Amino acid sequence: KLEQMQDFTAAAFSKVGVKARNATPDAMQDVLRTTEDAYEAAYRDSKVNYDAEFIMDMRDIKRGADMTAAGERVFNSVTDQIRRSLKPGETVVAAEVIEKLRSRLGKINDADGKGVAKEIRDALDAAAERSLPTEKRVALRDARGKFHFMKQMEDAIVHGKQGSYMSPAKLLGVINRKRNKNEAVYGAGDQALVKLAEAGKKVLP
Repeated sequence: KLEQMQDFTAAAFSKVGVKARNATPDAMQDVLRTTEDAYEAAYRDSKVNYDAEFIMDMRDIKRGADMTAAGERVFNSVTDQIRRSLKPGETVVAAEVIEKLRSRLGKINDADGKGVAKEIRDALDAAAERSLPTEKRVALRDARGKFHFMKQMEDAIVHGKQGSYMSPAKLLGVINRKRNKNEAVYGAGDQALVKLAEAGKKVLP
């Protein structure tokens, strides 16, 4: 059983380009680095249009019913930084600015702020997808898929005396809980983990 758990964990990690058979903190850190590298490559030497759709997305976030004081501080900090990066009359932001912003947003763990941080991060990524050239857009979609995988993996780890591993049942539960919301954004990316989790559940808990 231990070897099967390690095999499943290795297969899950392979979906984000990491070689590991145990879900250790170092392995998850490797996943984070791989994901951040993918985002950096997608955003490098590009520009993102601060367009009307992005502005509407941000307004919707600000008006959200679950906006907290901590979330509002996160929101105001992001919008202030974007405004400072724009020259008068400009609507285009250097992608490096956006990449740094979303990296900072991804590190917010405050329970009252991380929900808003995720919504802003998704809005930034959506604006980038509308702005970037085709090859960069493909790279960004790949990076978003890796980030999504990483968040699902975090919720699927089980800890025991023999180590920490991915649970197929927990992974499938996480996927099913989030699938409807993210299906349009991540598309076929979810299916890779769905098939892996379904296959794993046949032989592991």
